[in-house]
Amino acid sequence: MQFQAHGGINILGVVGTVYHWVDVLSGPVLGLAIVIWAIRKYLAFRWHRTQPTILFELTPPASSKRTPHATEQFLMSLHSLGRHLTFSQRLLGRTAVFSLELPASRRKGIRYAVRVRVTRRVENTIFR
Repeated sequence: MQFQAHGGINILGVVGTVYHWVDVLSGPVLGLAIVIWAIRKYLAFRWHRTQPTILFELTPPASSKRTPHATEQFLMSLHSLGRHLTFSQRLLGRTAVFSLELPASRRKGIRYAVRVRVTRRVENTIFR
């Protein structure tokens, strides 16, 4: 039994041909996608290892009434550092990486230790 559309085209034959090419091409396309993904991850890792970083420590005053607001502003400033990437950086899988530690002791109080990659935006945001 053959199904034919208007004009005498064998529909099952066309569908079978399409499925055949999907089977033939799906393996290499998936393999190529995995290779491209792995190369992007490797290049991003290598790039992050070679970027210069800066470590700085902030100690907020212990008796300030505006400490929650200052902390909020500080964390918002850090968050904004990670959001601005160029198209080429996004295409290559690069991300903004920074480390935030909150060491605290009775003697020194709460401190913020931050390590970020040195960029012009970081310098303008932090050291203005």
